Amino acid sequence: MRVFVSYRRVDVGGYAGRLNDALAARLGGDMVFQDVAAIGAGRDFVQEIDRALAEADAVLAVIGPGWLHASSPNGERRLLQPDDFVRTELVRGLASGLPVVPVLVGGAAMPMAADLPSELSRLVDRQAVIIRDEAFHDDVDRLIGSLRGGPSSAGPRHRGRLIALVTAAAVLVAVGGTVALVLHGGGSAPTSSAGGNTFSADSPWRLLIEDKIQNSDNGCTITLTDVDSGASTLLPVASWADSLYGNKTLQIHQAGSFRWQANDPGCLVTPLAGSGTTTLPFIADQMGDSDAFVAPPLVAVQVKDYHSNPNCQFKLYDAADGQALDLATANAGTDTVILHTAGRQKVYVGYEYSCAYQVSAAN
Repeated sequence: MRVFVSYRRVDVGGYAGRLNDALAARLGGDMVFQDVAAIGAGRDFVQEIDRALAEADAVLAVIGPGWLHASSPNGERRLLQPDDFVRTELVRGLASGLPVVPVLVGGAAMPMAADLPSELSRLVDRQAVIIRDEAFHDDVDRLIGSLRGGPSSAGPRHRGRLIALVTAAAVLVAVGGTVALVLHGGGSAPTSSAGGNTFSADSPWRLLIEDKIQNSDNGCTITLTDVDSGASTLLPVASWADSLYGNKTLQIHQAGSFRWQANDPGCLVTPLAGSGTTTLPFIADQMGDSDAFVAPPLVAVQVKDYHSNPNCQFKLYDAADGQALDLATANAGTDTVILHTAGRQKVYVGYEYSCAYQVSAAN
């Protein structure tokens, strides 16, 4: 496991150094690339970055409180400058297809897509990992566990899932005996996905996945392929595991024809037409995405039960296109967070941990 650590020194120099040391202790010093430590005097910076990215298995974007608004001496935001080294590193990392993991330190929150250069807007769709001062080593262990594609030995014990949209000939050949489902504004058809299924949707829709596997330690891993365009899109990834245990609903924003395949006959997949319609307030107790609701100016999310998680992170998305609008983390003692809807008409809440929570309009 080789990791490339991208950071801005004036923002998180101390955090990045500590993280670099912790990663080196766990992975080996030659498996971690940090520019200040890895690039010798007189070496070509861009060439060294390209070489390191070519050898890397993952990119860590270390984001602190000053990452987004760091400015040059003339007052211009560095991220908006084409030659900014952090922008260059992350643009090249995203273009390479490597996992790019936002690592939030110092209480920083994920930036909004509207505040980033268009080349970096995809960063907000990547699952973030929070590194806390009070649980630094546990959080680093959880980060490494997620990079390795499995649960770590420390951190939250609730299991997540990995659901990938891929375009692969092997998947297309393996999916036989498909069942066609056409979704046009209403209705759904629950079905086992073990043999593969094909369906079409002309608007945003939802995918309900239920783990009904009996007497097995395996969870559900679902492969979803866009049949029409052949484009590959990665759905949100849980930060510590690669399979779903339990139930999860996911909002899908692409229209077209799709095919899915599950790793076990006990994994039930139900396509649901539309982004859903629910009214405020409502209570949810399931990982994944909520149904969409008419957006007030501000949304309040109150945690009712942390289910042994150290915190609960919530994102607010535009139901029309899936754009991330806001992000906040609830902790014990500050159980209610406020999310800004940015003037959108319909939104939904996305959440990873299995926290029970209530959503309402904020006063």
